[in-house]
Amino acid sequence: MANKILLRGTVAVAALGMTLLAPSTSSATTTYETLNEVWTNNRDGQAVFKPRGEHLYACDWALDGDTIVAYARANGKVVAKAVDTNGYPDPCGHDDFSLPEGTPVEIKVCHKEDGYCTGWKKVQDA
Repeated sequence: MANKILLRGTVAVAALGMTLLAPSTSSATTTYETLNEVWTNNRDGQAVFKPRGEHLYACDWALDGDTIVAYARANGKVVAKAVDTNGYPDPCGHDDFSLPEGTPVEIKVCHKEDGYCTGWKKVQDA
């Protein structure tokens, strides 16, 4: 009797493990860029906009001593600038600003040393 209980428990644990390790059947694809972020061409810098409270982040993901600059603009004017010069894993540069609700916002990110900047990308409204 004890062997049957042990066997049942072993089978249940194995089934649970297979369920947890099974690949997802979701049709969603993996993406590294969300609605409110944009990356440099070599993926070592990132700009992120958080619409709740209007926060802009510049994140330098390389330990190369370079500078990543993020910009946000609204109504054709730059309204925020964040800078990160210390590389990963230190905190990202941050700018906290304020816009009226519903204001369209665009962001871009630049890698200062090589002069690369993305184009402006529309993000979720403020």
